[in-house]
Amino acid sequence: MSPTSSQEHPPETNSRRIQRAVEYVEDRWFPVNKKLLESIKKGFHEGRYDLDLDFLVEDLKSDLSLFSYCIKELAALHHLENRGDISLANPIELIRWGGTKRLQHILVKEAQQISTHALESISSFQSDRLSETLISASAIEILSENTSVSPELGFSSSVLRNLGLLLISWNYPTIYAQALERLNKDNSLDELLSDALGFSPFLLAVTLLKRWGLPEWWVVFKKVGSSVVDSDTESVLLVLEKLHAIGEALARANNPSTYPSAAEDWSLAKKGIVDALGQNGLVRIQESVQIRCEYYRKALPIVFSEDMELDAEKKIRLLAQEQLHERNPYIRRCSLEVRTKLEQVYKLINREAISSEPIRILTKQVLSYCGFTGCAVYVYDPGLMALVPRMLTGRLEVHKAASIPYAPESERADFISLAFECKTPLIENCRTAMGQEIVYIGLCLGRSQKAGVLYLEIPESVSSQLSSDVLTLSRAIAQTLMDCLHIS
Repeated sequence: MSPTSSQEHPPETNSRRIQRAVEYVEDRWFPVNKKLLESIKKGFHEGRYDLDLDFLVEDLKSDLSLFSYCIKELAALHHLENRGDISLANPIELIRWGGTKRLQHILVKEAQQISTHALESISSFQSDRLSETLISASAIEILSENTSVSPELGFSSSVLRNLGLLLISWNYPTIYAQALERLNKDNSLDELLSDALGFSPFLLAVTLLKRWGLPEWWVVFKKVGSSVVDSDTESVLLVLEKLHAIGEALARANNPSTYPSAAEDWSLAKKGIVDALGQNGLVRIQESVQIRCEYYRKALPIVFSEDMELDAEKKIRLLAQEQLHERNPYIRRCSLEVRTKLEQVYKLINREAISSEPIRILTKQVLSYCGFTGCAVYVYDPGLMALVPRMLTGRLEVHKAASIPYAPESERADFISLAFECKTPLIENCRTAMGQEIVYIGLCLGRSQKAGVLYLEIPESVSSQLSSDVLTLSRAIAQTLMDCLHIS
């Protein structure tokens, strides 16, 4: 979503670039929902809006392109009619000023006359952008209740703040898609697009408002240049800025595959929503989103279905599981019980530093649960040219823990040394002096750079009863250990 930090105008040398961009995106705009446009035209013909213009306002709020296009065109008419500066409380008041006659004149056009783009050719990232804006605007509209901010200002300011992102996603699609690919926790979409285009999406939105003669404080939330806002308006803008932070965080949280910050965004959004609206707040926002996307869903039911479900916790959890299974595909083939235990280990892994807790749970609890009776982790010491046991669990029957000289080419090379050299796990079995059949496995730790060996022992009687084969289970455990130790 549009960040709140990029609110400074670029150097004068970039003014020509932003002006060219403004003319370019105004000519092309972003696509109109033809089904809704035809419904509105029919409504004019049938007199649906004659008694109450708010019916038309509600219809326009269901199409972000028509909503913002009408504001642009009405601002132009306001100027042509010499009505003076626009000093209305919010953009929807401008729509009401327009009335049915002016709006019917604006909306007599065909969809392709408003935008050169067609909704039917929408890409996944363009539908995400529409969805995020609808979620954010709907959330802020509901959050504005019982505050000094009018819900109309909350909704419309959110749409206009995101106008730059909407226009860039359709008119600079390659640059927008490349920015999404580079998005991580250390940058923002606004920053990446600003670097690529020479202007930020937020600046594009502000420049458009200035060009149309609309108040900048509708989107900037503070005094800009020579603009003047009274103390009451200034206090409203402070509240509005906080509401936008919550609404935009909610929108990002519902798209975790795009935003690495989704988990943190959800924490912020959830607290803000509960504090403002209570435990039922998210349900109310969901209902509003469903109303706003009704016509989008009619036009493209497959695209605008799951995207509009506000279940950030579920989406974040499913994405984490998907990423886990990509990193450790063997987990998927383990039993449900083992898979659950390994997933719990992954939740404890610290991505920034090695943590002892997940390693302890893996080697002390998970291995025992799976039936392994002995485990040793050997670390390769290049100074000693040996594999040295560092972590021991349980009781080893076949290969006692001891430093092993690394000599893979020797005719008498040890099993541990051979496992370190081998790309695939080694597995053998033998009978102990007590007559027990033991299966023992050696797995090299590390691919790009070998770090050591995981050595496991399990009774054959237990191994034969496993719901998944012992090699798959061993590989799942070895990969989990490598991820705990940050070994690639």
